[in-house]
Amino acid sequence: MNKRIAHAQDLERAVTELREENDYLRALNRSFTQRLIGLRLVYDIAHDLATELDIDRLLARILQAAMRAVDGAAGSLLLLDPATQELIFAVVRRGLGSALQGRRVSVDQGLAGWVVRHNQPAIVNDVQNDARFFGQITEGTDLEVRSLLCAPLVTKGQVIGALEIVNKVSAGYFDDDDVDLLTSFAAQAAIAIVRAQLVQQELEQQRLEKELAVAKQIQIGMLPKHCPVVPGWQSAAYYQPARLVGGDFYDFFELPGEPGRWGMVIADVADKGVPAALFMALSRTMIRTSALAGRSPAAALLWANQLILNDSQGDLFLTAFYAELDTRNGRLTYANAGHHRPLWWQTATHGTQELAARGIVLGALETIELEERAIAVMPGDLVLFYTDGVTDAMDDAGRLFGAERLREVVAAHATASAQQILAAVVQAVRDFSDTAPQSDDQTLFVVKRQR
Repeated sequence: MNKRIAHAQDLERAVTELREENDYLRALNRSFTQRLIGLRLVYDIAHDLATELDIDRLLARILQAAMRAVDGAAGSLLLLDPATQELIFAVVRRGLGSALQGRRVSVDQGLAGWVVRHNQPAIVNDVQNDARFFGQITEGTDLEVRSLLCAPLVTKGQVIGALEIVNKVSAGYFDDDDVDLLTSFAAQAAIAIVRAQLVQQELEQQRLEKELAVAKQIQIGMLPKHCPVVPGWQSAAYYQPARLVGGDFYDFFELPGEPGRWGMVIADVADKGVPAALFMALSRTMIRTSALAGRSPAAALLWANQLILNDSQGDLFLTAFYAELDTRNGRLTYANAGHHRPLWWQTATHGTQELAARGIVLGALETIELEERAIAVMPGDLVLFYTDGVTDAMDDAGRLFGAERLREVVAAHATASAQQILAAVVQAVRDFSDTAPQSDDQTLFVVKRQR
């Protein structure tokens, strides 16, 4: 009898153990199945995100998908600014306040900062007793944080941000399975973010190039369409900015009053690119307006200086050389506002000299003094106006083309036409520079009195 009872008890224990083992295997299988479903969901979402290239929509979708994957109540996506080592709240969702959007925090603060610094995920299920919890994320909200889950956004070993999920809806607390899911998802999301950022950068670059191309056409349109055509005189001009747009300019315009009087300007803004181009447009208008009002060269530049100072909000300035040419007798009256001195080739002496005159740049000081001088351009003489991009052109060794080489080219071609002289100078600069990149705008023009 006792043996039967003992056998029944052993059998009952065996059945109980079998049931417990079966329950464990079922739970394990259920957990494994749920994990597979979760991972499949993560990769399906990640694949879907790969087609989204609008960065703002992508970030919002990533955070929404991350919250869904781990059943989070709220969350934020933070991007790292490598220049300042700050995390930017790029997207926030649900209970987190809208004031958090765009806020910057140091990587030394909060769970997200810790995750980014250490490049590893983390769970905080007791936020009040964890020093990594950054309470400011819920300031001004009704959200009570119970638990936090955070994973780094990493691509090619580089941390670009973090995903931070607040409060698990169903279970209350996050577990290791949630960590694995969010980490896997974050890895895929990081790739999508970098791809979208590169596409956005490319589109922005294309947009800027189109705008610069339009700006270039506008700027070229502001330069004279052709040089003056005056019996007994030749002229030719060249303009080549170092970038799509530049700060050099030249101008020709017939002056009011007696016919045969021409104004000629060459100038150089002390900058390059778009800022210089905008300042160039302003300065050109001011100088031309001042000159066409009938002022002498020095007076025109002085008045232009006041106009530029009144209208300019920046700290740019320019050098300028303005001359009036009376084509009837060859008298050239000029003033120089800190510009490179033009070269005057004289047939009588078979030599060149600089057109010197004291002056200071425009747009820097309220009160300036400019000297006005005059020469007589005789038949066979020529005057070469240029900016420092010509003489400062460098070769591969870093040597400058220089004023002496410019004089030599002018002297060697002095008997040629204005166009031929201009072409000779441009070619000489190109040959000298060879493969060295152009570092500054190059502008020059030649005015020659025929024999």
